[in-house]
Amino acid sequence: MPIPDDIRTYLEGLLAESDTLTLDDSMREDMLQELFVQLENYLTSVIVNNLEPDDLEAFIKMNEEKKSKEEIEQFVQAKLPNAQDIFTNAFIEFRKMYVGNVQSKKGK
Repeated sequence: MPIPDDIRTYLEGLLAESDTLTLDDSMREDMLQELFVQLENYLTSVIVNNLEPDDLEAFIKMNEEKKSKEEIEQFVQAKLPNAQDIFTNAFIEFRKMYVGNVQSKKGK
């Protein structure tokens, strides 16, 4: 799954900040792909938690119908006027969770 450049930079920063070691480029790419999936799932949960019930039904239907990413993004922007703030906070929280989990596993 292709990772947008700005998201890739963010995820690479997470790996660097958490001192995550990779043995080779393939392993690093696998880790980035896994992180990307986790981030996408997290962002979806943030959207779900912030939509009104009627809008949530429409959002779920759009995903079930495999609407384009652009169409879904436009819907979210229209239904969540403060979407930029919500996503900024979501990226900050995801970073804290990921780095915190890695560090706790390393015993730091």
